[in-house]
Amino acid sequence: MGKIYHLNLLKRISFFAAITILTSVVSFLLLPILTKYLSPEDYGVLSIFNALIRFIVTFLSLGSINILMVSLIDKKKSFFNLQLRSFFQISITNAILISAGIFIYIVLIGSFFGLPNWLALLSPFIAFGITSFEAISGITVFKKQQKEYSILVLSKFFLEIFISLFLIVGIGLNWIGRVSGLIISLIIVLFLMYRYLKKEKHLDFTLSKEVTKDLIKLGTPLILMNVSITVMNLSDRFFIEKMVGLSDTGIYNVGAVIGSIELIIANAVIAVFRPIIYTCLKEKTTDKKIQLYNLLILAGTLIGIYLFNDLLFFLFVNEKFYSAKEYVFPIALGFLFWGISNYYLSYLIFYKKNTINAFISIFGMVLNLILNYILISKFSTIGASYATAITYFLMAIIIYIVSLKLIDYDKKDI
Repeated sequence: MGKIYHLNLLKRISFFAAITILTSVVSFLLLPILTKYLSPEDYGVLSIFNALIRFIVTFLSLGSINILMVSLIDKKKSFFNLQLRSFFQISITNAILISAGIFIYIVLIGSFFGLPNWLALLSPFIAFGITSFEAISGITVFKKQQKEYSILVLSKFFLEIFISLFLIVGIGLNWIGRVSGLIISLIIVLFLMYRYLKKEKHLDFTLSKEVTKDLIKLGTPLILMNVSITVMNLSDRFFIEKMVGLSDTGIYNVGAVIGSIELIIANAVIAVFRPIIYTCLKEKTTDKKIQLYNLLILAGTLIGIYLFNDLLFFLFVNEKFYSAKEYVFPIALGFLFWGISNYYLSYLIFYKKNTINAFISIFGMVLNLILNYILISKFSTIGASYATAITYFLMAIIIYIVSLKLIDYDKKDI
């Protein structure tokens, strides 16, 4: 029975992982069109926009989305509905406040990292749509609702691609077509999410100040890890825009898209392996085979990226972006180290070592910011890719050492 259970669990997780991989390659699939019809400056605007959106998403819900998922398992539906209402209230309130902050920045300083003012001001509300989408799709995962998850996620995926292609190729809206494709797909999918919440009877619009306060109190500490990851993955775009230029930011982002194939595989692999890791830790059995599989998959992906880098650029990238080739391997190497870190991070999560996690997160974030400034100043744009690789390498070493100590400590049953 145990084997059958774990097999079914693996199949279910693999299903969600497969959909996640498919929908994570939107940027990669659009690469041939974007690099053909967009200039490096246009692609730079998209790069800054995407980075800004991810930064805002990290802060928007104050970590409450994580608490929602726990509540879905531990609490009654009525309490979950109260938390869901508070989640939306927190997110939209923060979207308004962040937009106001951007407005003040524009008034006092001027252009917001090369973005048009209207897009910078609208970004927090686009981020609100993405945050809502991630929350609702997360609910379907925790409820094991494969059909509902597929409808929501694949609808956004195909709508975003086809609308973007129509607006860029058919109408010639350059980067505006890409942004509009995202906005329109979100609006349509938000309607689908509303229907889903209504069907599941989650639309309880009562509000509890106590629930909202608790949600903020419990969720805020969980932001730190997400913030550090976001900073390490995206802050380099802002450094390059300020220190080198918008055109170089666009070229660098093309290399980052190719290099992020490693990240996509790493995230998908850990989604499948993490429940197995937790089971091994709970039963105090070895996970050495899983460690080996994880390393082989990550290393194999990196080797594939290195060997087929020129082919990938030939097939998917316009020649005016070919200078981005040199950024791919260092970025992919950094994501390999992230995949290793993320594996052993499972130990910290399992043993609830949130304080250790917080210190490592702060270390990685600060180190990455310092390295970006120093290495971009010294080596120009490619310095950003070096910063990514070095940061994740050092984090992998630290997390690996700490995780081994946790295992040794647990075996002693102290």
